Amino acid sequence: MYFIAFLAGLACKLYDDLSDNVLLASFRNPALMEFLKGIHYILFTTLSLHNPVFFMLFYLICSVNSLADPNAWSGSYESGFLYAASLIYLLVQYEQLPQINVMDVCIITVMLFIFAVESSVVQQHTEFSIWKLIARSFGVCGLLCMIVLPIFTAPLKYIFAYGIGYCLCSVFVQYYSLITYRNRKPEPRKRKSKVKRLRSS
Repeated sequence: MYFIAFLAGLACKLYDDLSDNVLLASFRNPALMEFLKGIHYILFTTLSLHNPVFFMLFYLICSVNSLADPNAWSGSYESGFLYAASLIYLLVQYEQLPQINVMDVCIITVMLFIFAVESSVVQQHTEFSIWKLIARSFGVCGLLCMIVLPIFTAPLKYIFAYGIGYCLCSVFVQYYSLITYRNRKPEPRKRKSKVKRLRSS
């Protein structure tokens, strides 16, 4: 299930970057985009039905982030995900919910705070930057450390695995985008014609 969570995070971030990053336009095609959307829904639903607490905590985090940064969730895919995923609440066997511990509650509180203030700290209009590369790299390292600790329960570790896939994809995209942008040839300046130069003088 950890691998499923990892793949779900990977598919989510890859779709997001292909949609927004102009430097990835050559990789974008309708079939791939629909595949990524479909595979994310399938993997996320499978994991949610396997562990409903993962779903509840994940949905809570997404809901807080959508309230803090409505623009990030204004797209049809993002807003549609919030509406469609809410139907999973109807399928949950509430009498069989696993327990979470104090450490789970602490880290979820921290995550909710991070996602609540993320939009005001991170420049959302910048699709790639060295700071995003550093932040996502630290995210991968931090989540890898937390996922091996025995103090967290399975629902939290599934969220960590999802985050590892999300951040790892972002690391590669950020690196590719920065290299591509740096190596891109500058467009030549357009020279004014003689008539325009004479008129302006």
